[in-house]
Amino acid sequence: MMQSESHSTNFTQRYALALTLIALLSSAAFFTLHLALKTSESTALIVNISGKQRMLSQRVASIAQHYYIHLRNGELSDAKRIKNSLIPVVNEMQEANEKLSSGHLGEDIVVKLSATIHEFYFGRMNVKKRVDDYIAMANTVLINDNNATSDNLVHELTMTSDTLLPDLNIIVTQYQKEGEASIEAIKTLELVAWLATLFTLLMEVIFIFQPMATTIAKLFQKNLWHQSSLEKEIQLRTHHLEVANEKLKYSASHDPLTGLNNRLNLEKELETLVEHYKKNRIPFAVLMLDIDWFKKVNDNYGHDVGDYVLKELAFLLSNTIRLDDSVYRAGGEEFVIILNRISQVKAMEKAQELRQIIENHLFSMNGNDFHLTISCGVYHPDWIEATNNHIVMKLADNALYEAKRSGRNRVVATDISSSIAPTCPLPPPITVIKIQGEKVLFADFDIIDILGYTSDNLCKEEKTLREIVHQDDHDFFEHFTQTAPFMTTLRVLHANGNYKIIKCECTPQEVGMWKVEIQDPIKLAKSVEGKMILQNFEAMMRITDDFIYFKDRFHVFTAGSKTLVDITNVSQKENLIGKTDYEVFPKEYADAYFKLEKDVFSGAIEVSRALQPILDNDGNHGWVDNRKYPIKNSEGQIIGLFGVARVVSDASFMENETKIF
Repeated sequence: MMQSESHSTNFTQRYALALTLIALLSSAAFFTLHLALKTSESTALIVNISGKQRMLSQRVASIAQHYYIHLRNGELSDAKRIKNSLIPVVNEMQEANEKLSSGHLGEDIVVKLSATIHEFYFGRMNVKKRVDDYIAMANTVLINDNNATSDNLVHELTMTSDTLLPDLNIIVTQYQKEGEASIEAIKTLELVAWLATLFTLLMEVIFIFQPMATTIAKLFQKNLWHQSSLEKEIQLRTHHLEVANEKLKYSASHDPLTGLNNRLNLEKELETLVEHYKKNRIPFAVLMLDIDWFKKVNDNYGHDVGDYVLKELAFLLSNTIRLDDSVYRAGGEEFVIILNRISQVKAMEKAQELRQIIENHLFSMNGNDFHLTISCGVYHPDWIEATNNHIVMKLADNALYEAKRSGRNRVVATDISSSIAPTCPLPPPITVIKIQGEKVLFADFDIIDILGYTSDNLCKEEKTLREIVHQDDHDFFEHFTQTAPFMTTLRVLHANGNYKIIKCECTPQEVGMWKVEIQDPIKLAKSVEGKMILQNFEAMMRITDDFIYFKDRFHVFTAGSKTLVDITNVSQKENLIGKTDYEVFPKEYADAYFKLEKDVFSGAIEVSRALQPILDNDGNHGWVDNRKYPIKNSEGQIIGLFGVARVVSDASFMENETKIF
């Protein structure tokens, strides 16, 4: 603190000294310039007055001669006029003589006569008295009207003027010389002042500013060093904190004995997998393992051997699973394995492989050699779709309990007979309507859940079937003239004004009467019965830029590629799943798409092809070559549709193709 105050005082003193010197130099320069201007002004004025005095002496003699000539010729009026013009000239010459001989050039202008000038006026040349005598002689001429006397006076005046003129000229020249010498002296003084200013500034730089700059640079460097040291110290402490936080984070999420992830990480990953399965039907499996008769290991060999077994088992499990899979220690001798993107069959095969590897492995420590077995419960969402990670763990634990109960050293899969009720959405109740011709005779009360209409709306024909069924699907009524049962999908105008797709299974009753069982295909598509396994297409959807999508036989999206979002009104492809065209496209587009798909689902055509317009998120218009292919099961039944909409820009191609709009 004291050192800082000392530096501050020193800088202040140096800076004040520098400013003082600059102020003094500026003042000196100002006064020098002022003196130069004043001297220049005085020199010009005195030279002007002396030159004018010389001219006036000649003018007095000239006017006096003219006055005498007119007087002699008797031209009295002209003589009087000339006499009047001579008076101010004489007065002006007398005034100039007083100013030059005294140095009082004006009210505020006084100059000191040099020795030479003083000698001219009051010494040997005695110009002051001679000019006064000359002026007195001129005044005598003015008051004398006698021709004879005036002639002599004018002659004498002229002679005096001729002798006075050279001396007045000498004085003018002397004034000019002295003025020029004075100006030269001032110029020299200005040069000296300029050089002194430069020298002073140089001295300030050397002895004031340079030491200040050096001191400031040292202080700045010292400050930088302190700052750098502080930053390094902060970085070091931050690094230590980050390391400590990472250790704490690792300790909180990992088992200290085996190094495996613990139950905290397990629950987070399971929750993510459950959500992905709900939205995208991405399969996974959970294996819950337990060491058979582990208590006997601790009792017979000690807890050190027990810890060795746990670490050895963790090593075996970690080196047997795939890179995308994960192993967790759930607690005690219980382990959990998550298998990503795997079918139920492959999951069971992997569980059996692990069970056999552990059964054949020789555990050896401290001279003790022994074998162990495990029991395993397996969960897969294709068996039972759980809604959260807790239910998944419960189902896997139930299967593990069953494996232990049934004799250990075995793998048991979760099934619908588990103690917890199945959580997958079962197909919704069938809603029944009875139709005769096109008239609804009976409609179950639950019809409002699907179509938004009450039974009275339909039975009292407030809304007729033909009115609410899409006009392109009116071939539905033609089937009622036949007697064979049939199944179809219909677009029905919901009470909210939007079209809804429904599944209809129609069975003939008595003559002219039909029973129609309808279900919501979106719910069916999400159920165990209606889902489509699409994991074989995952890689293709990830790498293509085409618009790829899959639909089940009810026209419901069950998968979509990353680029499909560009031509729909949904923001994420996950939100596309479980929706129909009428929920993601304008109605005129959806009508056209449904008609094309209907031909594919019915088997009328093997592939549908059409050129369709698109409008991407950036507002760019374009076209896609849209092709739809049927997906058939092993029995040849059409169970779904695979669509590829490829962007095209070839004008000739678009001109030759048939557009659907």
